Amino acid sequence: MRPKHHRSFAAIAGATIAASALFTASTTAQEAEAAAAEAATPEAAKSAAAEKLTVGSAVPELKGITWLQGDPVKSFDEKGKVYMLELWATWCGPCVAIIPHVNDLHKKYADKGLVIVGMNVWEDDIEAPKKFLADQGEGMSYRVAFSGGGKGDFATAWLKPAGVQGIPHAIFIKEGKILYSGHPAQVKDSSIEAMLDGSYDPAAEAKKQAEAEKQQEELRAKVMPLFQAQDWDGILALAKTLEDSDPAKLQLQLTAITQKGDWKALTAVRSELATAEDSPITVSDLDQNAALGMSAGEGAKEYATLALKDYKPAPADAPAPEKMHKLLMSSRLNFLAGNTDAAKEDLAKAKAALETIDQPQMKQQLEPLFPAAEKALADGKFPSLRELLQGQ
Repeated sequence: MRPKHHRSFAAIAGATIAASALFTASTTAQEAEAAAAEAATPEAAKSAAAEKLTVGSAVPELKGITWLQGDPVKSFDEKGKVYMLELWATWCGPCVAIIPHVNDLHKKYADKGLVIVGMNVWEDDIEAPKKFLADQGEGMSYRVAFSGGGKGDFATAWLKPAGVQGIPHAIFIKEGKILYSGHPAQVKDSSIEAMLDGSYDPAAEAKKQAEAEKQQEELRAKVMPLFQAQDWDGILALAKTLEDSDPAKLQLQLTAITQKGDWKALTAVRSELATAEDSPITVSDLDQNAALGMSAGEGAKEYATLALKDYKPAPADAPAPEKMHKLLMSSRLNFLAGNTDAAKEDLAKAKAALETIDQPQMKQQLEPLFPAAEKALADGKFPSLRELLQGQ
């Protein structure tokens, strides 16, 4: 399964592709601390043992839910149906990034029995997901519900017993029992098809998942010191020790290359991705990250010229954030390729798109970017979005 990431600007500007592969859940400190404090009491331990939701557990009813889109799900035991609860929040960058992939799953498997519910969690204001959903249009066409916030029934009856402390998080259910609980990007299309046809083995898959998580933790322990030391050559050396089939290998290579600003090496990787049949990163993903996250340098013009040949603007009916994103991307690519007038034109269009976005937090974060970019272009420069947002 190849996730099609529509990244938030904060994620792009950060220019660390590997974060989505190695650290797949976004955990809030408040939730983690609250969970740790609660788990420390004997009463909580007994309650958790009695109510823990794991693979094979029967799921409770949905209570206190407000349905924002689609027909309400009244039970999880309809014959022939597999239910996917996709836990998300508007403030969660990785959650927003994976929405296009979840939407693709809905389009691919809805007629075969997959029922997807985008369950908004850890947000107390229902207006935030309402506005977000309205802005997504057909880009979020599956059922969507508001869980009731951090103190609602869903939080106490589902999230805590299931041990959910980070999102995005997916819970797959069939015949009223949990088949899978974990990060949605770890669920392959073949696994979903097996769930639908009845050949899925939850115990075997759980074992595989546990082994994969152990390997991920071991890799994380090696990677983190290198990231902290900004030892990009060390990360490249570590990547060489991984199997070609390990998605983390490419992720680590691209992160190191990006951070080093090695456009020539990135161009070589781009050529390989263009012919790859099953890569966790698309050429479009790579171009977005390079355009918005990398500093200008030797080889940037050649790369940008190639990327512009494959560039596709956002559809007319695309959400406003996607339009702005694509326009910023083309603006920077045009500048790097030597097309300054086109860069200014696209930047102006991106600024206009920002005004149509009904997400105050995003607008507040990105508004300072445009005067900085305009001033830089007037001076014959166009730093990366990361540099602009950092005031460099």
